[in-house]
Amino acid sequence: MPTTTLTALYAQIDGLHVPHGQLALWSLGQSGFAIKGGDTIIYIDPYLSDSVAAVGGPARRFPPPP
Repeated sequence: MPTTTLTALYAQIDGLHVPHGQLALWSLGQSGFAIKGGDTIIYIDPYLSDSVAAVGGPARRFPPPP
């Protein structure tokens, strides 16, 4: 994913106001998700290395979260 698109995704996650009692959900590719409620962001199963690509497998879809 181009860096500008990734930067926009992280800006969207950080900047979104989530009303009390609601959650926002983003897919990060593979089995990874970002969930935001209030000011709290939780990353579930983010793929945080390039170990698969290093041995000839597919490259990760998104760089790891900041």
